[in-house]
Amino acid sequence: MYTPVPGQILHIPGTGPAHDKQRGHFFVVLTGARENGACLLIPICSTHAKCDRTSILNIGDHHCIKRESFAMYSGMKLYAASHLESQIAKSVIELLPSTLSAKLISTVSVGIANSKFSAPVYQRFFLKLFP
Repeated sequence: MYTPVPGQILHIPGTGPAHDKQRGHFFVVLTGARENGACLLIPICSTHAKCDRTSILNIGDHHCIKRESFAMYSGMKLYAASHLESQIAKSVIELLPSTLSAKLISTVSVGIANSKFSAPVYQRFFLKLFP
């Protein structure tokens, strides 16, 4: 049985950019399952000229970070923990064996309030849990 824990990293297929939808992204779990069984996840993407630089992850911050990357606050989503559990059980979504460090979890979490790209609904969801 899968239990979402902050700092876990999931590889979710079919979340790539518009020109390559089949490609997947790594997502960081920001909250455990709350309220209606939902947990908040944020994608990690390679940096580019116009990216949100609120939270930058560098090569080596985690073994999945192969180039300078950023927390894409505009792509935060709520996922049902039951959906993640079923997709992990079917090996559609991959749960990486190691988590993001506590320091990076904190950096990414603080960025939710600081990024102008964070949707207010997700800011409220997160800040309600961690005022």
